[in-house]
Amino acid sequence: GGQGGAGGQGGGAGGQGGGDPLDCEIVPHAATARLLTRTEYDNTVRDLLGDATRPARVLPAPNSVLGFDNNAEFHRATPVGVQAFLDLAEDVATRAVVDGRVAACGEGPQICAAALLDGLGRRLFRRTLRPEEARIFSDLYVQIANADGNDAATRLVLSGLLQSPQFLYRVEEIGPYEVEGAVTPLSGPGLAGRLAAFLWASAPDDVLLDAAEQGDLATAEGVRAQVQRMLADPRTRDSVHHFHRQWLHLDVLDTLVKDHVADFPGGEEGLRDAYGRSMQAFIEDAFWQPDGVEALLSSPTVYLTPALAALLGVEAAGDDGAVVAVELPADRAGLLTQPGLLAALAHPDQTSPIHRGIFVRERILCQTLPDPPADLVIEPPDPDPNATTRDRFAQHTADASCQGCHTLIDPIGFGFEGYDELGKRRRMENGLPIDDSGAVNDALAELDGPFTGAVELAQRLSRSDEARKCMATQWFRYAMARGEARDDRCAMRRLQARLVAEGSFLDLLVEMAASDALRTRPGVVIGAVPPLVFDDGEPEPEAPPPDGGRAPVGVLDEVTAAGLARGWSFDPDDSVSPTLINLYLDGGVGAGLFLGGYRADVPRADVNAVYPEAPGDHGFRIVLPDVALDGRPHALTAVGVNSGEGGDTVLGNSPIEFRAGLNANPPAEPNPPADMHLPQGFLDGISVVGRVNGWALDRDVVGRPIEVHFYLDGSPYDGGEHLGSTQTDSPRGDVNTAIGHPGDHGWHFQLPPRVFDGAEHSLRAYAFNAGQPGNVLLSRSPFTFRLEAR
Repeated sequence: GGQGGAGGQGGGAGGQGGGDPLDCEIVPHAATARLLTRTEYDNTVRDLLGDATRPARVLPAPNSVLGFDNNAEFHRATPVGVQAFLDLAEDVATRAVVDGRVAACGEGPQICAAALLDGLGRRLFRRTLRPEEARIFSDLYVQIANADGNDAATRLVLSGLLQSPQFLYRVEEIGPYEVEGAVTPLSGPGLAGRLAAFLWASAPDDVLLDAAEQGDLATAEGVRAQVQRMLADPRTRDSVHHFHRQWLHLDVLDTLVKDHVADFPGGEEGLRDAYGRSMQAFIEDAFWQPDGVEALLSSPTVYLTPALAALLGVEAAGDDGAVVAVELPADRAGLLTQPGLLAALAHPDQTSPIHRGIFVRERILCQTLPDPPADLVIEPPDPDPNATTRDRFAQHTADASCQGCHTLIDPIGFGFEGYDELGKRRRMENGLPIDDSGAVNDALAELDGPFTGAVELAQRLSRSDEARKCMATQWFRYAMARGEARDDRCAMRRLQARLVAEGSFLDLLVEMAASDALRTRPGVVIGAVPPLVFDDGEPEPEAPPPDGGRAPVGVLDEVTAAGLARGWSFDPDDSVSPTLINLYLDGGVGAGLFLGGYRADVPRADVNAVYPEAPGDHGFRIVLPDVALDGRPHALTAVGVNSGEGGDTVLGNSPIEFRAGLNANPPAEPNPPADMHLPQGFLDGISVVGRVNGWALDRDVVGRPIEVHFYLDGSPYDGGEHLGSTQTDSPRGDVNTAIGHPGDHGWHFQLPPRVFDGAEHSLRAYAFNAGQPGNVLLSRSPFTFRLEAR
């Protein structure tokens, strides 16, 4: 028992629970704007502009959450990143034009602008540009082309496209009259963007965009047809390799340091390259097989260069440093016994049972282990020529303060002692026989118990439902660009059951792409439509100004606590075409921060009823960008832009004062004063021993801990049981790097014995404001878990 706490079996997303995994109801998960990762940026400019120089390496290093760098909740723009995107766009656009990778245009400026926007613009935006968007870029192109020529115009417009939020973010479009929380299909282009990011880490090609715009992605079968085509593209192989580099932490091979390898051809650099190519060849061979799970975890094949084979004491034919397949059924069984991985999970001069044991628990079984004590100095015991590694590490299980975790880690790691720090098979250490007996403690029946050697462990894992569920979970995190949540329980059960039954990664990718989890989102909360109010109860026709043009009319209805701006506007001189709405934060035109231009193209029957002479769709619903969602008080001004003459209009009810984002609490929770932030944070997971881990911080205090309170099976407002509290006092370097806020923001909390009852529970973690009253439910709460009595 005890699986399922930490994401284990499904990270709390429904890996446990019993019953028919298909007999459940899909609950859509909220869609988050997704900022392009460095890999996605590089792949996109490679595919669209032929630029294979990986220019995005100048961007700030991404945050890795749950093992992946594309987590939308944590991969956010920063001031440094914004400037880097600006410089990068200008550099990429200039080189593309100068090097001739964007075709020169010898036509008139209008024709050239249209060709650029219909071709590259459509691919970069992952959809056809809207008329007002095309008009902005086209006007800019014509202006620059008339002054400096087509090349200069192409360079500037391309730079603008590469800087646009529509390129840098994948944003889901809001449709008209959505039902709050209801399962809502993504738009065709929105789904095409998700599929391309998942399978190619790039932009959709024209075939996928055409299918999206023709409605071919509206069904699961239509999606499957496109995915089968995409799987045959070489870009999918690149993306599969990218997934495995992150899941298995293979980036460590790029900086690997090993003692006593100076004679290896090319030195350490040559050794790193050989390990890397060996791992890549093995993964590619295993992944694409019909039963990829079985091959990945139990195949006796290793891929070795002649030099690496000689280092490991294995005979391998081949020349010129190419990797060749070698079958070693007695000594190797799949991923866990690959020389490159074993070397990565070891120290320069000795093995590391700890690293190898943790890898199996966290990467293969999806279990989250508690962090070590904050004051612990993590150093391996000094090598002893008179003892084996197993003898030297015995202190972990002898020390009472270490026993809890190391009884879960060390017995697994000791099973790998038949391989040294280079991944070479060994039977003796320091003249003493190797003891590679191990055990999996606190696991389900199919895994629990002793084993001898990593080959036996790997074979047991290859038949394990739990390992297969974990692999489905890892792919889910990568595909959805986020961690699994309670909403995902049904989707997770179905996908995990699929991989358990079929064992095919290709089948898993197809079904994941066609799943409701990837193809849908919840309907947006728009609230009731407020009535239109006029001074005398009736609309008054506007008299045209002397120049013959009339200004737009309209109202900014509201800004919700979730950051949704609603309203309507149209131009009396052209009511059929959507009016452009410009938004400004904390000031009007020339004074506030310009948030962008948007279309008023959402149906508003109430407006049509009041203005029957103005046919068309005049409503707008705009999700405000992050800068407006910081929990502080702001004012929003909406301006209707005239399509001809007559001037622009500040819409009625503008400016609206609002507070959105971090401080958008349930009504039962108090709002903080205007000059305060609420805390923020994350519930990382729950280990098999009931230890809860996470982080939290309050931006209004520096270097001071804040309290985190825990409620079981409900919130403090609906009968949840208060289990206790803890403080943030553990170092979290990853949080300091990502957030840039000084202090120790990590926390730990031990669940009481009574929750180890085998039943499914949910846990809510609240961070309490360090100053004024107020609290925040931490991300990934409520967290569903199931723990068995130990």
